[in-house]
Amino acid sequence: MPYAVRLQYVHKDAQGQDAVLDEPHWLEDDAGGRRVFSTPQEADEAARIATDGQWLYEVVEVPPEDRP
Repeated sequence: MPYAVRLQYVHKDAQGQDAVLDEPHWLEDDAGGRRVFSTPQEADEAARIATDGQWLYEVVEVPPEDRP
């Protein structure tokens, strides 16, 4: 079962609270396509390495119709 990482950038609003800035994006490979992982643990590790405190991420299962 393949997995991907959905990312959202977070910023502070006028009251100093976290606010989601934009629509979700995918963690991408070097060619600019959605990066796909074999296990949720592998996806989680890649997301932790690629993000900092200004990104929310979620590991999601890639639906059958979207699989490479």
